[in-house]
Amino acid sequence: MLSEERYQKITERVGRNGSATVNELANECGVSIETIRRDLVFLEAHGRLKRVFGGAVAHRAAPRFEEYPVRELANRKQKIAVGNVIASLVYEGDVIALDSGTTAMETAAALKARFRKLTVLTYSLKVFESLKDTFDVILTGGEYYPKEGALYGELAVESIARLHTDKCFIFPSAVSVRYGVEDFVPCFVPVQRQLMQYSDHVFIAADSSKFGGRALIRVCDLDPRYVYVTDGGVSKEIAKEFAEKNCNLITGE
Repeated sequence: MLSEERYQKITERVGRNGSATVNELANECGVSIETIRRDLVFLEAHGRLKRVFGGAVAHRAAPRFEEYPVRELANRKQKIAVGNVIASLVYEGDVIALDSGTTAMETAAALKARFRKLTVLTYSLKVFESLKDTFDVILTGGEYYPKEGALYGELAVESIARLHTDKCFIFPSAVSVRYGVEDFVPCFVPVQRQLMQYSDHVFIAADSSKFGGRALIRVCDLDPRYVYVTDGGVSKEIAKEFAEKNCNLITGE
């Protein structure tokens, strides 16, 4: 294997998993430990990773939250796949709660294509507008957050406490074994937690690009009682981590 091929393989491996040991990299690349150590010195000098004792870790950029129109276009195929998986987990006549966000909108489209009778609780005006002519939709009260087209605050939280749903679907900005479930909009987190508290079954759904990432604020820890939903692009390493934590991870193409 040529040196540049090794550099690419090492960078991708460390970037995907966040870290790698010298032994792991040597085995994967089929070279000696000393060769890998020299490769890591070169890659660190060129800003492609950070050396640590026994291996290397990825350079992590500060978490960034894009505006809604940008997110609407990003990873759309994967979000559609997530929405289709969610639709397969819902039954005609269910009472469900939907979080806000772009994946919520793809989920709304999948539900409209498959069902005739559902009751949907949401704090998202966008989801409400999408579903109001198809299903029975309950929109929480609350203060309006125009950038996300959703409601928040004490009124939203109180209204959820008066209701009960069979299933709720939360669409966070990041999911990982180490850091749990995280999101970027602090005012939405109490609403998300309330939806989870007053539902029989909790589903955490996100496209595969969000698995292993970070966001601003923790919604909850990883919990084996919840079901995690993503598309088929999630790495085998992450799937293995979830299995080791006895967390049910459902994937779809």
